[in-house]
Amino acid sequence: GSSLYPITKKIPKPMLMINKKPHLENVVDKLIEEGFQNITLCLNYKYENIISYFKKRKKKAEISYSIEKKRLGTAGPIRFGVNEKTVFPMIVINADLITDLKFSNLLNFQNNNKNALTVGVKREKYKLPFATVDYKKEKILSITEKPEKFYYFNTGIYMMNKDIIKLIPKNKKFDMPDLISKTLSKKKIVTAFYIYENWYDFGTRENYKMLKK
Repeated sequence: GSSLYPITKKIPKPMLMINKKPHLENVVDKLIEEGFQNITLCLNYKYENIISYFKKRKKKAEISYSIEKKRLGTAGPIRFGVNEKTVFPMIVINADLITDLKFSNLLNFQNNNKNALTVGVKREKYKLPFATVDYKKEKILSITEKPEKFYYFNTGIYMMNKDIIKLIPKNKKFDMPDLISKTLSKKKIVTAFYIYENWYDFGTRENYKMLKK
C-alpha cells in the first residue's frame, strides 16, 4: 500500500473502507455468495489487523491464513497458500480490485478449456499527448497527431491448475508476470479471459477517493 501512504500507515490496503466495509470483506463475501468455500488470505503488511477482523466474523466459509515472513511478490505467496483443502483449479485475486465479474464464469471457462493458467484481461485506450514522428536518416517520413492505441492489460484475476504451483520458487520474490512467462516457457497453455464487467483498482489515492464516492 505504499502508493496510498499515509492512508495505509495504520491500515493495510485491503482493509480500507469501501461500501461501509473493509474492502477485503467485500471480496470474501462475493466469493462465498458464488459458492467458494475454502479461502486463503496471503498476508504480510499488518497481517494481525486482518486476522483479528475475520476471526470475529460469523463463520460463512473456511478461511485460512498464509503469512509471509518477507515480501514474496504477487505470485510467491501462492505456493505457501496452498493446503490440503485447496480445490483445483484455483482462483487467485489481488486484494485491491473491485469487479462485477462472476467468478463462476471464469471457473467454467477454465474447466472447458483445460488450459494450465487463465488470466483475466481488459482493454484500455491510451492517447499519447504528443504528435509522433517517424524518421530515417534525419528525414521525416510521416507525422501523426496524438495517436491512440488500445492495450490489453492484466486485471489481477487468475485461474490456475495444480501443476502451475510447482513452477513457483520457494521463499523467493516472484511476481505474476514471472509466473506467466515461466508457464509459457514450459509450453503450457495460457489463455486470456476477457472481462466485460466493471473493473476498478484502488492502487492510487485518486482511484481510492473516486471509489469511496
